[in-house]
Amino acid sequence: MALYLQERCNAETFPNEEILPSAQVLLLYFIYNGTVEITTSQASKELGLTPTSISRASRQLEKLGLIQTMKTGKQKIIHSDSSPKELFERTQQKLLNPVKKTVYIPKNCVTSELLESGYFALAHYTMINVPQIKCFAIDPTYQGEGIATKILTPAINQMFDEGYFHSMVFTKTPNKNLFQGMGYKEVAHTDKVILMEMGNKSIDKTINKIITKFDIDVNIKRAMLVMNCNPFTFGHLYLIEKAASENDEVLVFVVQEDKSSFPFKDRYELVKEGVKHIPNVKVIPGTEYLISSATFPNYFLRKEDDALEEYTKLDAAICGQQFGKKLNINKRYVGEEPLCKVTDAYNKTLKQILPQYGIEVIEVPRKTLDDDVISASRVREYIKNDNLESIAKLVPQTTYNFLISPKGKEIGEKLKSNNSPH
Repeated sequence: MALYLQERCNAETFPNEEILPSAQVLLLYFIYNGTVEITTSQASKELGLTPTSISRASRQLEKLGLIQTMKTGKQKIIHSDSSPKELFERTQQKLLNPVKKTVYIPKNCVTSELLESGYFALAHYTMINVPQIKCFAIDPTYQGEGIATKILTPAINQMFDEGYFHSMVFTKTPNKNLFQGMGYKEVAHTDKVILMEMGNKSIDKTINKIITKFDIDVNIKRAMLVMNCNPFTFGHLYLIEKAASENDEVLVFVVQEDKSSFPFKDRYELVKEGVKHIPNVKVIPGTEYLISSATFPNYFLRKEDDALEEYTKLDAAICGQQFGKKLNINKRYVGEEPLCKVTDAYNKTLKQILPQYGIEVIEVPRKTLDDDVISASRVREYIKNDNLESIAKLVPQTTYNFLISPKGKEIGEKLKSNNSPH
């Protein structure tokens, strides 16, 4: 009987159960890095997972016969006797796919309301947008009793188990120690607010990847611009060309947040195509750290409220403390803003904050046509009115070619039923 049970147990080394997202992350770490062994504390630090999640993940993988664990003193060591190739071949049918279901419907059923609904469904199932806890508060009577930790720790563990491996916290600066004790690290702060993050991504890793991917020599000074380009116009091109003529190298960061009429992928390509003729310009995705929902949500809402000043200060602080320092940036160019009060307030904050980090802010008068400034919002209005003749005067040929393409026309049709400021 004992022999039968042992043979049965050995035959069931891969039970039919779903692999935990945290277990998949740990498994992929071994597959990608070929790691021979790693301690649980090292795994927690490297992967941005809580020790509890690492413990659950290692238990499941050990149960599946993929890794082995052993104790050395107080440390728990995780290792695998299998090669990365063997691990992948044994688990490829088990790896999680974030897309739960694909449904095809007739094209004539696709309405603006349905697209909006689909956007949020896609965000939920594919993690394009991470769910948010808008805020939480503790009654003053019960503060100091560890209630915040009791609320957040289960939420963080569940977040990891459901496959969300990076999170940000926007809070008042005095709360820094509370979140630091739960593993969050500072991104940047102002005198009133602080942005913190935890997980498998970080601003340091992000900037280091930019340096490597775009072959940036951090020993030379350079200028930067941050642009949405919704879509790319002669106004944007004018500002970039001016910066390029006055500096050895210019980094153009295209806002990566997908809350504009033109998707990020298209905006990014339009900028790259539009500046191909300028050799000292590099076009870079703006990441989630420059003008994003985390750092400056008012930009996308065009909302003027009490939080606007703090958000602009925070975004400026991130630019100075992180990007400016690590990429050796000494100038940031902005376009004069006569039309939008939110962007004008942002420019004023940049001029106030960035010099503290050795960055000169150069505000350039907007390029005009027929006594009116060239702006992306003006182009979008012309698109709504099918005024191609006027559009051709405001955008480079590469942008115009895109606007008259099938994809450009599709975006134009959506614009006509969209009242968004972007």
